[in-house]
Order: sequence, then structure tokens, then C-alpha cells
Amino acid sequence: FNTALVDGDRLWAAGNDCVKDSGGTSSELCVYKFTDPGSLDNPVLDTAIDVPGEGSAGDVAVFGTLVAVASEDGLHFYDRQSLVFQSSYIPVSNYWYRAVAIVGDVAYLGDGYNKVFALDISNPASPLPIGQPLTLPHSKRAFQWSQDTLSIGCENTLAKVPLNPNGSFGAAVVFHDGPGR
Repeated sequence: FNTALVDGDRLWAAGNDCVKDSGGTSSELCVYKFTDPGSLDNPVLDTAIDVPGEGSAGDVAVFGTLVAVASEDGLHFYDRQSLVFQSSYIPVSNYWYRAVAIVGDVAYLGDGYNKVFALDISNPASPLPIGQPLTLPHSKRAFQWSQDTLSIGCENTLAKVPLNPNGSFGAAVVFHDGPGR
């Protein structure tokens, strides 16, 4: 798996070939249910989902009644309970989204190169870009947010980016950029 997210009695797992059927067809998003609600042991596969477009699912995040899935071609929304596909945001440019964090009505997406994008997802059926993307020294591997700061792990770099109230980025503070620096 690229990433996994525990959501109540479910585990959302994103990645290449999270499960293959007997014919060798793979799914990029797998949803497991925990058989014992009080324990994270022994999850059972509930549903395997082929994410729209080509490529694999890179990350998942919860947004209200939806789960957002970052993939090679965009951001896809699924209903958290029914697991039914709701909508997608497919950008004009060719980016591979590897990481997603959601703060309020804003989704922050890290591409497979060196950019972080902000999207207004207050209407998930029609997400809108916010401002210009943030450019960092390396490709993104993981996001974590806390209050008004987005922490981004990228190869040998840890960056902290203040988030403005409108969802745009403040000036990034890079703590470490490569070995020996």
C-alpha cells in the first residue's frame, strides 16, 4: 500500500495492486472492515475499487461524508458509507498526485514532482484551484496538518508551510534539504 487510513470500522488502503482477482486484474483502492469494532486486528476485505483513470491511488483523506483519493490523474471522491463514486477533479496539467491533506474546505495535493496545489472543495462536485501552486525542492511523500500549518515530508526535506485563511500558502520554511546541509 502507498497509504492507509482508519475511518471508524473501516480501513481505506490506497496503492498499486492492493488486491488482485483470479484473472490478475488489480484494484487501486481497497476498503477493509474490522471484524471486531474494538480492535484493529484481522480486517476483512469489504470492497476493491478501481480508481477512475490510469495509474494507482496515492493517498486518502476524509472530508465530511466523503473520502478523497489522490491518484495519478486527479482527486476522486467516494461516499464514506456506500463506497459509491461521487465526483473527480482532473487537472488540465499532467501531474501525479501522491499525497492529500484536507483542512476545512481546502484539499492540498502534492504531485509526484515538486508542487503542492490547493483546491477549494466546498463543492466536491466542482473543485476550484486556489492561487498558484507551491514549489518545493523535492517530490512529496507525506502530508500532515495541524491547525494552520501544513508539514510536508519530501525525500531529504521537511518543510512547514503556514496556511492562510483563504487556503493559499504562506512562505515555506525548509528545515533540512539533503544530506550534510
